[in-house]
This record gives sequence, structure tokens and C-alpha cells, in this order.
Amino acid sequence: GCAGAGSPVQTATATGAACQQFRFQPVGDALLADAAGQLALDGCGRTVADRPNRPGSCQRWRFEHAADGFYRVVNAATGRALGGKAVWRIDSTGLVDRDGHTIAARLETP
Repeated sequence: GCAGAGSPVQTATATGAACQQFRFQPVGDALLADAAGQLALDGCGRTVADRPNRPGSCQRWRFEHAADGFYRVVNAATGRALGGKAVWRIDSTGLVDRDGHTIAARLETP
């Protein structure tokens, strides 16, 4: 309906209008957890790792829009970006970098 920010999302035939373009963006701090909610990405140690889910800012992350649907993912406690200079998109498989690597693959790479 092109009614502006905060309007309900509607399905319609694509017209190419700019108002039909949108992106999903997490707002505020987010917990990056496994599907069961048992492990969460923790950024306060020497390395980023999955650790048991516990309250605290070490497991809270902020999404900062970079470009073209990609985000810098920054730890709320340390201010360090996930993957250094990497930018991420939200995919049905989780977080994926520009090269197509998932966050799990990046964590396993030294």
C-alpha cells in the first residue's frame, strides 16, 4: 500500500515501486542462540563461542545496517564486531557472510 514506515505489510503484484522494497532488521540487543535455546553466541572471551545460555550482555548482540541487507553484528558488552570486518545477512540457515559462509563455519575456522 506504500503507506510508509510502520504500515502493515501487504502482498501485492510487484510494480517496481521503491515502497515495495523492505528489509527485516533486529532492533535492540539480540540473543544469537541455537534452535533449542540452550547455547548462545558469547563474545566476551578471547574467542567468540557457543556457550550455555545465561543472562548478561556478553551474549547480547546489536545489528548495525551496513549495506544491501548486510549487517555488522556487534557485541553489546565489548563493542567488538562478530567476524572482525565481516558483514552478515539474515538467512533461513542463520547468519551468512558475503562469501556464503554460515556463522557456524566461520567459528570453526581458526
